[in-house]
Amino acid sequence: LAIVRYREPMQVLRHRAFTPERRHDYCSQHTEIRNALHGRNPDAAHDAMKRHLAARRRAYFGE
Repeated sequence: LAIVRYREPMQVLRHRAFTPERRHDYCSQHTEIRNALHGRNPDAAHDAMKRHLAARRRAYFGE
């Protein structure tokens, strides 16, 4: 995974995906995931993680 992560095409995708607005969104999403885990709410954690991964996929690869 580390080999792929640092190759140029992946770096271009990562740069595009990490705008200041998206970083703020990702932090909010991580907080939501953490809160669900902390609250021992697996359904909320699952849903929050699915939303987060979908947002990352859209950021990397488009709609």
